Amino acid sequence: AEGCRKTSFAVGDSQKPPVENTSDGNLKARLTCVKGKLIVTGRAWAAWLQPPILASWAAVAVSVCPPVKGLLFGESAPLSVVTSVLGYYGDGFVPAALLTLGSSLDNGPNQGATRLSARTVTCVVVARLAVVPVLGWGLVVLMARSGILPKDPLFLFICILQHCTPAAVALNTISTYHGHGMKEMGTLLFWQYLLALPFMCATLVLNFGTISWCA
Repeated sequence: AEGCRKTSFAVGDSQKPPVENTSDGNLKARLTCVKGKLIVTGRAWAAWLQPPILASWAAVAVSVCPPVKGLLFGESAPLSVVTSVLGYYGDGFVPAALLTLGSSLDNGPNQGATRLSARTVTCVVVARLAVVPVLGWGLVVLMARSGILPKDPLFLFICILQHCTPAAVALNTISTYHGHGMKEMGTLLFWQYLLALPFMCATLVLNFGTISWCA
């Protein structure tokens, strides 16, 4: 009996370490899961808190706070030098963006055409240059006829025209900034700007024919 008891104690003692190892494994698994969730959350916040977004929120905060606005804007503002420097940087954004666009379009579609199918490029071009202008035209006409928008012909023309242009050059700048999808974005922008002339001519004819009716 004593031998059995000793054996049972020995067996019980031998079973304790696996229980401890199991608890350690569960703790490590939980820590790994929490770490993964924190990484995913951090990446999501990093995707939202980009410099342009932060700058936009900062501009809104300054504009709604008169004391801070008085420090930065105005002829006698104490910190007007800050806004002057930022203005110089802002003036150079458009030329820099055009240079970035030209560098990505210098060789035509290039490698992006091999990564995107012809159907994808066609759908993107047709959606941006044909579908979006028609939808924008219908929305502007509806809002003008219902009295929501002022019936100024120039104002209505600009509202309709902004739906007819190709994708913004800033998309290529964003792709270059993040280092992802540069070739694909260059291909899409190449075909959009190449085919923008006939599509914009057709939409402008439609706009000029309906502006007087809306006004």
